[in-house]
Amino acid sequence: MKNNILITGITSEILQKLYLKIDKDDFNIFGVTRDKSKLQKQDNITVFEGDLTDKNFITKIFTENKYDIIIHGAAVTHSFDEKKYFEINLDATKVLADEIKESNAGCKFAFISSRTAGLKSGGYGLSKLRAEEYIQTNLEKCLILRPAEIFGSSKKEGIDKLIKDASTKKILFCPANLKSKLFPIHIDDAVNIMFDYIFNQQANNQILTINGNNGYTFIELAKKIAKKNNNKLFIIPIPKPVMFLIKYLLIFLLP
Repeated sequence: MKNNILITGITSEILQKLYLKIDKDDFNIFGVTRDKSKLQKQDNITVFEGDLTDKNFITKIFTENKYDIIIHGAAVTHSFDEKKYFEINLDATKVLADEIKESNAGCKFAFISSRTAGLKSGGYGLSKLRAEEYIQTNLEKCLILRPAEIFGSSKKEGIDKLIKDASTKKILFCPANLKSKLFPIHIDDAVNIMFDYIFNQQANNQILTINGNNGYTFIELAKKIAKKNNNKLFIIPIPKPVMFLIKYLLIFLLP
């Protein structure tokens, strides 16, 4: 008899790569997304299309089926509006966890968090940290996976944007005095490690970081990328107050 697996945020590139590795002879796959048209391959998968902030929608998902494994990857990752981080990354996760506790207790729950989860990582990092804490408090078998900076996706944002900019631009602006290190990892390597933790190692009640072997500051990484691509790059550090001013100006000016 097949087990049921539910994957939220299944249209994200990393989770599409992950679900394609799952043996369809062993699992019935159910996905959750706001827009199923973004799902590249929809064969052998049942898709629930809706909004995870809608409690009725979440209840419907669990009324129709019971799940042996749930991978929660739905998230907001880049937004000028910090409230969206907490609405999706935290509040929707709370509603999902509450429903699991009530109607699907005992399943294995894997939460795709972030290596940036923490008190001093802005709205995104804080929303992820609070979600982790709620999951650990309320669910029996939870696995928290913290991917580092993932590159190699089709979206040119985050670390992929840095790679593109450092490879092609002559001038690059960056935050001044940014000493924390980035540990980039290719999307395929991240997917393989996540799959191994969830399906092979059967890890439970752990927080596991998924990152590359080498750490670089923003400037170190930019210089390394520029050198590899024979690009003469001039890096201009910008003080944090100026960066925040630019951010809020963009929030004000954008519709």
